[in-house]
Amino acid sequence: MARAPREWPRFPVSTEGVGEEIALVVETHKTDPAELKALDYAIRSRIGRGLSFPVSDLVFVRRGRIPRTSSGKIQRGVIKEQYLEGGIERLEFE
Repeated sequence: MARAPREWPRFPVSTEGVGEEIALVVETHKTDPAELKALDYAIRSRIGRGLSFPVSDLVFVRRGRIPRTSSGKIQRGVIKEQYLEGGIERLEFE
């Protein structure tokens, strides 16, 4: 499966007419569209039940694609900038 949720970069994004929701970037080794779709459903369901917080966008990327510091911490600002500029290499499933 994907890495632990605490290692998934997430950040607020503005959604027209709704306000702020979150975007979530998940590293995974899966590439099969059916497996990614099932993983998308499982993650959204878990977040929806556990936090009652809407996920605006759930982005799957290959392992190693989330930028990290030399000490291994996620560079949330960098990944958010890449997301907003459309520079993330998504694993597509639809």
